[in-house]
Amino acid sequence: MYIDFMLFTVIALATGVIVLSRILSSNMKYQEKGFVQLIMLAICHNIIDIFWGLTYFDKLGMGTLGLQISTSLYFCSNAILACSWFCFLYRMLHRDKPQKWVYFLAGIPVVLVVIMVIANIRTGALFTIGETLDSYARGKWYVIERIGTTGYLVVVFIWSAFKLFLSKEGSERKRYAIITAFAFVPMVFDYLQIYFVTVPCTSVAFQIAIFIVYVFISVERSENVLLSDSERQKNNMKTALAQAAMSYCEFNIDRNCIYDCKIYLEKDKYKKLSDYRDGSYTECFEFLAGRVFPEYEGRYRSVFSLEKIKESFRLGIPEVSLRYWIQDSAGEEKYIQQNLILTQDEVTKEIVGFAYSRDLTAETRQKQAVEDARFLEKAMQSTLSECDVLMYIDFKTGLSRKLLPVLEPTWGQKSFKDMVKYNIESGFVYKEDQDDLLRLMETGSLQNALKTQGIVTRRHRQREKETGGYAWYQVIFTPFAYEGDNPVSAIMRVQNIEKVIREETQRREILNDALERAEEANKAKSSFLFSISHDIRTPMNAILGFSRLAQKRIDDKEETLNCLEKLDSAGEHLQRLINNVLDMARIESGKVKIEKQAYYVPDILKSLQTIFKLEMEQKHLDFIVDCELQDEILFLDRLHIEQVEMNLIGNALKYTPEGGKITYSVTQIGSEEGMAVVKVVVSDTGIGMSKEFQKSVFEIFTRENNDVVRGVQGSGLGLSITKSLVEMMGGSISCESQPGKGTTFTMIYKMPIGTEADLPDMHKEVCDAGKNIDYSNVRVLLVEDNELNREIACDILQEFGVTVEIAGDGIEAVEKVTHSRAGYYDLIFMDIQMPNMDGYAATAEIRKLSDRALAQIPVIAMTANAFKEDVEKAFESGMNEHVAKPINIQKLAETMEKVLRQER
Repeated sequence: MYIDFMLFTVIALATGVIVLSRILSSNMKYQEKGFVQLIMLAICHNIIDIFWGLTYFDKLGMGTLGLQISTSLYFCSNAILACSWFCFLYRMLHRDKPQKWVYFLAGIPVVLVVIMVIANIRTGALFTIGETLDSYARGKWYVIERIGTTGYLVVVFIWSAFKLFLSKEGSERKRYAIITAFAFVPMVFDYLQIYFVTVPCTSVAFQIAIFIVYVFISVERSENVLLSDSERQKNNMKTALAQAAMSYCEFNIDRNCIYDCKIYLEKDKYKKLSDYRDGSYTECFEFLAGRVFPEYEGRYRSVFSLEKIKESFRLGIPEVSLRYWIQDSAGEEKYIQQNLILTQDEVTKEIVGFAYSRDLTAETRQKQAVEDARFLEKAMQSTLSECDVLMYIDFKTGLSRKLLPVLEPTWGQKSFKDMVKYNIESGFVYKEDQDDLLRLMETGSLQNALKTQGIVTRRHRQREKETGGYAWYQVIFTPFAYEGDNPVSAIMRVQNIEKVIREETQRREILNDALERAEEANKAKSSFLFSISHDIRTPMNAILGFSRLAQKRIDDKEETLNCLEKLDSAGEHLQRLINNVLDMARIESGKVKIEKQAYYVPDILKSLQTIFKLEMEQKHLDFIVDCELQDEILFLDRLHIEQVEMNLIGNALKYTPEGGKITYSVTQIGSEEGMAVVKVVVSDTGIGMSKEFQKSVFEIFTRENNDVVRGVQGSGLGLSITKSLVEMMGGSISCESQPGKGTTFTMIYKMPIGTEADLPDMHKEVCDAGKNIDYSNVRVLLVEDNELNREIACDILQEFGVTVEIAGDGIEAVEKVTHSRAGYYDLIFMDIQMPNMDGYAATAEIRKLSDRALAQIPVIAMTANAFKEDVEKAFESGMNEHVAKPINIQKLAETMEKVLRQER
């Protein structure tokens, strides 16, 4: 029995050593290194097994104590082997390092066995030893120990067998088949150890399983025996590329490791995977980058570093390529093209790559020589306009031969060095440029520069024969012929680039001016945002504050009405501010159009006098309007003229104390070829302005900083808008003021003179809006997507007695109109900016309806798009009228009555 045991253990030990040597001698990949760890643990376990046998048969004379020690060591070793086996199988299964919880589970049998061994030493729970060896018996925990240390293999076996049964993809089935076999063999043999105590089943089983699986994987990898056709084709392609390439490298990006490589060092010398310390891609990359010429190194690192190729793959760029020069270990220069192909492993989802390089040195130099020959042929045919001087330089002989200009028969061949020295030292080249040009044109220096850079250029100033002054020239050296890597001849061209330098200088000046303007615009923008945010917060603070006060004092009708009046005032101020900002933006963006039409000017003055009459009376101001025109019909842009005058009169009204006087006069001061020269003056007896402030009075967001002005609402935009509009209408504006005495604004215009025939039909139907029509039978469709705006509009319309139906967007509006009967809707109020379909498109669709009665329903735009071009666009889309938001009830009533009267 002892001889049988020793024979088995020696065979198992020999098997382990053979398997270990076989694995170490192979070209292992990253994951296969786990085989070495396992086989060494199995060998250690086998040695402990031998020690156990020697004590069991009492060949060492240690008796019961020796058997107790060896048995404890045996079970501890068995638990460690089972733990390592479990971790290795996990790595094989997931192709990733075990997580912490895996190590925790795998360590359970080790802890369990340690506890059992301690208990065994005290109680003999694992085995019992009598006075003689024949009385040896296994304890009651022995079988439990076997189940605990080998139970992991049972779990792995069941799981991998289940996955094997469910898997359909070929390579995945092979992997689970390997793992199933890997778990099955030691699991069966380990349980056999329960019945065959004196046979080293566990050690033999582990080593046999390791060897079988390793051979299986090695054969599959090296011979493609078990690969699919597509996998075999990929491996064959890699092999073909590797054989044809100067260097190649197969690597894993996610693990930063190399599977295989052959890196060119010099002729017949290569660096292989075994030459790298840690076998990482980063180590290989740094070695290769260290050989790249400095001018190419930055580009090389930006393309092939680990982070960059990861980013390239993430961006959907699986292939990258780069050409560059290197110096091999023998000092020879090579021109390399490196290609890199990235893909994702179908099973592990890891990014793997294959890089290979080709030597293009000979091919590149031959191509360069052909191009140089063509260049020389073309250069010989060149004219003086293309090149001022063309010269051939022979570095071997040191001679130079001038090719252009050709009208110098005495030149012949001269020493290049003497020619350079003569031109530089004679003062032909500007003094400050002589040293740099002299250093470059030394034969050895120029030849080295051409070798590393290919083409060498320098700029210098050179004396002009005609003027005696200096102009900018550029000298260009191009290699013409090579011997090995060294250029032995070159072509030198000299060109006048004075025009190019002037253009570059102009471009720099333009760029500098643009930069200064951009900085000024940025400062203006910052100032604008600061000022407008302050001015917006003032009315917003009032709106929020009085809104809260109204809620608190809801039971006090008088106080609530007072708060609502102040809310209305703050809202109007905010609206004026927003309108001013929009006007300023439209002016700066060039969207304001001046459209002139013939008007009877006294009517315009009378209209302005009526607008301001009530406010002037409330403030007890004397408002004088004067008109002295020889030509009273003039062509002008009434909208913008009135905007200018209302700004100026409005300012005079704000800054003139009670009892003061405001004068608005229009005087014709001359006529020129059908044009009337008109002076418009707005003066007041108000607070006036200081001389310092008058210098910036028309600038944006400018207000004088004094106690009186701080008490008056204003944004500082009105006068800036006024000046812009006046100048757009071809006029000029000036300001005179004295503090405490008043201010006078004077405008001068040139306006075309018109006749009565030029006047449009000014007759308009005047009505008492909202009172001359019965709205009880009127039904309107309100198309509005904003719930708050919808509620406000409904309340206003229902105050008139109108029946209102709602549509949330243009699509719903078209559907409601399409499915209605003729006469059901009297008119439609249409918002413009809505989701799904805007108001323009919805109106156009309604106008296309086959039922003409439905297609002709009046549509009124009710929108915040309130500029003139917005109104025009509304009419172009088929709308009948336009009402701007915020809704003016009087304007709304007038528009509704006008449309309904036209329909009836």
